[in-house]
Amino acid sequence: MKYKDLRDFISNLEQMGELKRISLEVDPVLEMTEICDRVLRAGGPALLFENPKGSDIPVLANLFGTPKRVALGMGEESVEALRDVGRLLAFLKEPEPPKSMKDAWQKMPIFKQVLNMAPKVVKSAACQEKIIERDDIDLVIIATPWDLHTPMAIYSMENGKHVGSEVPVASTIEDCWKVIETAERTKKHCMMMENCNYNEE
Repeated sequence: MKYKDLRDFISNLEQMGELKRISLEVDPVLEMTEICDRVLRAGGPALLFENPKGSDIPVLANLFGTPKRVALGMGEESVEALRDVGRLLAFLKEPEPPKSMKDAWQKMPIFKQVLNMAPKVVKSAACQEKIIERDDIDLVIIATPWDLHTPMAIYSMENGKHVGSEVPVASTIEDCWKVIETAERTKKHCMMMENCNYNEE
């Protein structure tokens, strides 16, 4: 099974009884580690601490604490299926060029698997959206790949945040106008900034 993202994986683990949520406050200093260690030794589920002491950011632990969850994380249904994954990883570690056309044809499924491993690029990540919703944030600093600057700047302003973007904030005239129009409509500032490194001189 393939998962859309980590949230999807967590949701599936929870449905299978492979993840438990802990809503009580747990101290991340020693207490959380002790709980994780005991559960891991017992071959128990992954743990999602929803209320860690001193933080509003949840902690996910023991995600790959059992061979079964490792297999599930690799998109396989059983531990036995990990042998195929192991063979693929061994091949990728020390790949051998095909010796003939026939050999190349036989290795085609492996090459196809490798091509399917490319990372997925998204314009707007779920974690970004959650932070944008917070009322205690009024400025977003954007220092991401250039093609993401415009959509992130527009999204931030539309959600009531001022923007400081690494140059360029846009790479086309059309995108420049989109940024300007959004800033004027939302009454939010959008400023280009440059990350500079200076030597000792």
